[in-house]
Amino acid sequence: MSGNVIFTWTPSNYSSYDVLITRDTTSDTLWTRVSDTQYTVRDVLLYEKITINVRETSSSVDNRLTYNVFKIKTKVGDTVNLSWTAPFFPVAGQYNVYHTYSENRTIFSIRSSGVSYGGNNQSTKYTYLTRPFTSTNIMFSIRDITLDDAGYYNGGTSDEAAWSGGGVVLVVHNKPSKPKVTGDLNVEVNRYITLTCSSQSTSAPVYYSKLLTLSHTWLVNETRISGETRETLRLYVTKNLKYNRYTCTAREDDMESDRSDPVQINPLYLDDTLLYINGEMKSNIELNENAPLRISCHVDGNPAPTIRLSRGQADTVLEQRQGTWLNYTIDMAQCTDTDTYRCRGTSTGFSNTDKVININVLCNTRFDKADRFKSTYGSKSGSDTTITVTVPIIAYPPPQSSDFKWDGPVSVSARTTFSTGYVSYKHVIESFIPVKDHTYFGNYTLSYKGQTVTRITINAEDVPQTPTNFTGYSYTNGSVSLTWVSGFNGGPEQFFLLYAMEGSNWKVIGNVSDPGEGRLVFFDPRFLSPGQEYSFRIQSCNRMNCSLLSADTKVTVKGKP
Repeated sequence: MSGNVIFTWTPSNYSSYDVLITRDTTSDTLWTRVSDTQYTVRDVLLYEKITINVRETSSSVDNRLTYNVFKIKTKVGDTVNLSWTAPFFPVAGQYNVYHTYSENRTIFSIRSSGVSYGGNNQSTKYTYLTRPFTSTNIMFSIRDITLDDAGYYNGGTSDEAAWSGGGVVLVVHNKPSKPKVTGDLNVEVNRYITLTCSSQSTSAPVYYSKLLTLSHTWLVNETRISGETRETLRLYVTKNLKYNRYTCTAREDDMESDRSDPVQINPLYLDDTLLYINGEMKSNIELNENAPLRISCHVDGNPAPTIRLSRGQADTVLEQRQGTWLNYTIDMAQCTDTDTYRCRGTSTGFSNTDKVININVLCNTRFDKADRFKSTYGSKSGSDTTITVTVPIIAYPPPQSSDFKWDGPVSVSARTTFSTGYVSYKHVIESFIPVKDHTYFGNYTLSYKGQTVTRITINAEDVPQTPTNFTGYSYTNGSVSLTWVSGFNGGPEQFFLLYAMEGSNWKVIGNVSDPGEGRLVFFDPRFLSPGQEYSFRIQSCNRMNCSLLSADTKVTVKGKP
């Protein structure tokens, strides 16, 4: 039994027929032409009766037959009576009652003398109710209904007769299967999600249950959602949905399924970054040097975002962590902490969220030890001579150049300019100090509003000192090693000129660079004649002039041993 009815008719001289089907009171709009002498109507259990009208081709003569769909509905555990009218009761032999579902089987047989339940005169399952036994009104009861009792019941002298029409279909209702809620639970906020309540009818026979449409009930946090009876539930996702638990049930007629296991939506989002300085939300701040500084970044998100705190144009990372808060503390703020700070929240699938703040630390004017600085200068003197002195300082806010003053051996009026570096707290003071005569040489002090910033020394720029300890000795065939100690270069860079006596004249034999004051220097003139005595002398030179010549040193060149 498949839930279908097959109509057949006697062949005629025509090769095709026109068929029109009426289901209950609704007829097909068009005739269907067939070349066979049978026609199948599917899913007849949806209707009370099926009427077929068959016409021979090119004929208007109707041949109608109506099949009444007898079905009885019951539930598991109930007792039900089934009945139909047999066309006749056999005078001899027996009338068999058949049950057809997964297989066709005889459940009992009726004779004029009584009923046989598989060889027994009683059954715990079936009871034949009709009397006398020869009546064509067939009626019996089935107790303790199970799903296996569902199917088609009919009777006759043989199983072929049982398929000729009539009989009744027993439908056994059971609650639908426990639903399962499915859907993509990980959804970004401000988007829609569709949940599906998947359940199936467990009623029998299957060819009936597959025709059913279940209704559904949706619940949120144990509360029924009004108006939602479809298999799917469409929701607009917000952050607050993460606190909700959704379940559903399926219903077939008055039979309701067990409730599904709950599901919880996981809203995905990344909020804007919030930045706090010492507990307050600001975009710019100034604070005193040595004051405590606490930078707090807050980014709410799901999944937990990665928060990064960085500073400066180089975006140097100070700290990074995963979560909703990042706290960064500086116990005593310094000028070097002045910068632009950036809090950034990141999460896969979302655009980064940034918050930037400018922090300026107020600090007193002072010498910047971290930068390069020249403290000693050499100079000539003259009415138009000046020394350019560059002093790095730290200060915020920037100082006034007029508040700086130079004091030295004599009272000077130095022209001073001021410029700010690549960060707001670094500056450069450039002063032009006059050196009019020899009285201007000496030590100078730079002060800011009476407080010392730094000191420099201006020395006279002179000829270099004559090298000391100038000696020579011959250590191998044809070679001489000349050595000396470098003296003060007089200010400018110096070099050494070495001379050798050739005949009656002194000739330059070497030009040697200065390795530094107090360093021992070596020179080998090379290719000298063995056994001959040579005289050597040396002097230091810079761009100003050369020193006095050293005393002569004489060396006899060794020959071959």
